[in-house]
Amino acid sequence: MKPTPPALTPSSLDREEINLRADRIIRLFVLSFFVFGILIGFVYNTWWFAFGVGGLNLTLYLLARYAVKNLFASRLVVSGIFAVFMLQFIGQMHGMYEMHFFFFIIATILIIYQDWRVMVPYAVLTIAHHSFFFYLQLTGVAGMGAYFINAEGLNLQTLYYHCGLVAFHSAVCGWWAIILRRNSRLRAEDHHQMEKQVTLMKRNVDFVLELAKGDLAQSVAAAEQDELGHSLLNMRTNLMESQARDQQEKFSNLGLAEVGELLRANQGNPEELAVSVITKLVKYLNAQQGGVFVVQGEDEADPHINLMACYAYERRKHLKKRLEMGEGLVGQAIREQSTIYLTEVPNDYLLITSGLGGANPRSILILPLRASQQVVGAIELASFREFKSFEIAFLEKVAESLAATLVSVRVTQKTNLLLQESKQLTEQMHAQEEEMRQNVEELKATQEESERRLAEYQTLLSQQAQEISQLKKTLGTA
Repeated sequence: MKPTPPALTPSSLDREEINLRADRIIRLFVLSFFVFGILIGFVYNTWWFAFGVGGLNLTLYLLARYAVKNLFASRLVVSGIFAVFMLQFIGQMHGMYEMHFFFFIIATILIIYQDWRVMVPYAVLTIAHHSFFFYLQLTGVAGMGAYFINAEGLNLQTLYYHCGLVAFHSAVCGWWAIILRRNSRLRAEDHHQMEKQVTLMKRNVDFVLELAKGDLAQSVAAAEQDELGHSLLNMRTNLMESQARDQQEKFSNLGLAEVGELLRANQGNPEELAVSVITKLVKYLNAQQGGVFVVQGEDEADPHINLMACYAYERRKHLKKRLEMGEGLVGQAIREQSTIYLTEVPNDYLLITSGLGGANPRSILILPLRASQQVVGAIELASFREFKSFEIAFLEKVAESLAATLVSVRVTQKTNLLLQESKQLTEQMHAQEEEMRQNVEELKATQEESERRLAEYQTLLSQQAQEISQLKKTLGTA
C-alpha cells in the first residue's frame, strides 16, 4: 500500500519500515493467490471464475495500492480482497471443504500488518458470506450442496460453531498482531536507543580526540541522558578554565618579569624609570594612554602631586602637571589608598587623540602606588576597552613593585644627599683643622723666634753688664 507520510520520530520511522516490508509480503501473496486461482481454474474448469473474480481482486488491490492515500483504508480493502479470494477458492474447488482452511491461512497472513483492526473486515466478510451460503444451502439453492459437508445435519448450531471459530481465530490473530506490534515497537526503540548510544559514543570519541589535540573550542550537544557527554563537557569546561588560568598566570608572570627588568635597570633615574614603566604597561595591556603621578613635598610645607611620566596624553588634559592632594580622581585614589575603576567616563574627563581625530575612552583605571602603608603616587590608564579582573590584579602587583622601587630610590637619594652633606662637612672640618694646625705652627714659630730674640737680648744685656762692670773696675783702679 502507499503509506501516508509518517511523523519523523524514531518509532514512526521503524513503523514505516515494518509497513513497507509487510506490503511487499502481502503483494507476493496477492499475486500468488491470483496465479493459484488460475492454476486450479484450469484443473477444475473454473478458469473463467479465476480470471473474473481473481482479476477483480487484483484490480482492487492495485487501486488500493496506488489510488487510496490512507494507509489504514487501503489495508481494509486488502483485508476484504483476501476474504473474496477465500470465497473464490471455495467456489473454484466446488465447495471442497479443505478450502475452508484458507480462512486460517489468510488470517495468519494478515498478522504481518501487526494491526488487529484489519482482522475485523476480514472476519465480518467471512461470517457474512459464510452465513449467506449457509442460508442458500439450507434452502436448497442449486449448486450449494457441497459448500458445507454433512448438509443433512445443517442447523443454526453448526453455523454458530463456524462463526464462533472464525471470531475466535480472528481474535487470536488480532491479539498476536497486538503483541507483535508492541514487541516491534520495543525492539525498534531498543534498536534506536542502541543507534543513539553508538552515535553519541562516536561523537564523544571525536570530541575527546579534538580535546586531545588541544582544540578546546570544540563543543558537543550532549543529550539529557548522555552522562558521558555531560562529563566530557564538564571536563572541557575545567580544561578551558585551567587553560585560562594558565594564560592569565603566564600573562602576569611575564609582565612582572619585564617590568622587574625595567625597575632594576632604571633605579638611578626615577623619571626614566616612570617613563619606561608606563610605556611598557600601555603597550602590554593594549591601552591607549597612561601616566605616573608621584607625591612630592611631603617633608616640606607644600605636599602636592606631580605628573612624573605619561604616554600619549592629550596636552590640554595635563597642561597643568601639578595636582593638590585630594584633587581629581588621582588625588582621591592617593588619599583613599584604593583603586578607582570607571567604565562610564565623563565626556570632558579625557580625550584619546590620533592624527585623524579623538574619542573618549571606555574605561579609566587609577591605582595608588602603595608600599608599606605609604602612598607615593598613582598610575592612571585609559583604554577603549574594559580591563579584565586578572589585568587589574596584575597592575596592582606592578603598582606595589613600582611603589617599592620609588621608595627605595627616594631613600637612596636621601642617603646619597646625607652622604654628600657629610662628606662636605668632613672636608670643611679637615680644612679648618689644617688651618688651625698651620696657625699653631705659625704661633709656635713665632714663640720660638721670640724666645731666640729674648735669649739674644739676655746675652747682649749680660755682655753689656760685664762690659760695664769691667769699665767700672777700670775706672776705680785709675
